[in-house]
Amino acid sequence: MSEPINTFEYCREIVNKDDRDRYLATIFAPSSLQNQLWALWAFNQEVAKVRENVSEAMLGEIRLQWWADAIEEVKSGAVREHPVCQALNEASLNESTLDLLTETIAARKLDVFDEGPADFAALCDYADGVGGALQEVSYRILAVDALVEAGISASRALGQAWTMLGLVRALPFHWQAGRSYMPASVKEGMHLPDPEQAFNQLKPTIERMLNYTRQQLDECKKLIKTLDKNQRKLFVPIALVELYLNTLDKAGNNPFETPPFEASELRKLWKLFAFKLTA
Repeated sequence: MSEPINTFEYCREIVNKDDRDRYLATIFAPSSLQNQLWALWAFNQEVAKVRENVSEAMLGEIRLQWWADAIEEVKSGAVREHPVCQALNEASLNESTLDLLTETIAARKLDVFDEGPADFAALCDYADGVGGALQEVSYRILAVDALVEAGISASRALGQAWTMLGLVRALPFHWQAGRSYMPASVKEGMHLPDPEQAFNQLKPTIERMLNYTRQQLDECKKLIKTLDKNQRKLFVPIALVELYLNTLDKAGNNPFETPPFEASELRKLWKLFAFKLTA
């Protein structure tokens, strides 16, 4: 008989392999709360990779619905035979927090279609539904019973910045895959055969996305100034958003730049440590 799976360890390995930045940020969280974060970020990987693991949009919608149903069942104490579902159940997230995961799944429906968002406002809604909701869950886990409205708002802003910046950084991957998260008015740039041409066509929208990222980051930093020191330390991912904005700036805001402007892991760890030390 095989030994039972350690569901939190299973989730930690997923995050370590597939979401290295969040893995690095999570190791700066209190050790007593890390298991819940591993469950959250592993769940995010499961729904984020739906599009890559299906051959057509309808199958993607079915898979997302499977996760939506699984979350509803966790609320009632019924848990599916999936290690991530079991980890979410063991994380003892309350109903309102689980509702945020449902919000994330609903936003992820944009992933399964190649058309992209209708306009920039829809793109911002996506960033909030995916990143904002997830980061709010992270804050609710870390703040435990000390939740404050400023912290919730700051976490939404940070999640929005993280996701929008991630879309910019992922542009070369999406371009090669023929997928678009660009608003309908500019998505034809994603189909240009040359990366330099694609960048030139998309540059105004990329700059708009990065401006949005900076605005949300500034909003987050303004809000956390009102929090006590212990709560400010919960926002260490700010360090990586700032780092990636700076490295993109050095590349002329061109995510197609080769070799890619990527910070070393040692530098990321130092930035995260410095943020927590000085928050």
